[in-house]
Amino acid sequence: MNSASGRGSIIVAPAQPGSNETRIDFAPRYAHAYIEGEGADRSTWIVLTAKEPPLKAWLSSENRAAARQQWCKREKAAFVAVKIDAQQEIDLHFLCPPGAAMSNTEMVSTTNGSKSVDVQFTQNDATRLKGRLRVSAADG
Repeated sequence: MNSASGRGSIIVAPAQPGSNETRIDFAPRYAHAYIEGEGADRSTWIVLTAKEPPLKAWLSSENRAAARQQWCKREKAAFVAVKIDAQQEIDLHFLCPPGAAMSNTEMVSTTNGSKSVDVQFTQNDATRLKGRLRVSAADG
């Protein structure tokens, strides 16, 4: 596990129609990346958390996404995760506000020619990445 930094917010969709969305401050301190699959099905997952995650439990789980979700709910600990495909494009983007029963799965938009989720990273060595994750708010 490595360190992360930055500031942002996780936007929670309203539970009831006509209600307002909620913004929750998010300042990641921990970063974790891992590879799933091989060849054309290979994906890189990057997970940012504000609270130290239980990496051994996550990595030993058959369903890592479900393990992250359960942790978010149980520990009231937020995370942001992106799945990057073999072509280095963002496949999926997940947001989990602290204590949420479910995470939000966000799609990547290219409104105005700019991607709503942008990840840029370089591999420092066999086990470390360096980069940034930028998420633009959706235009209403």
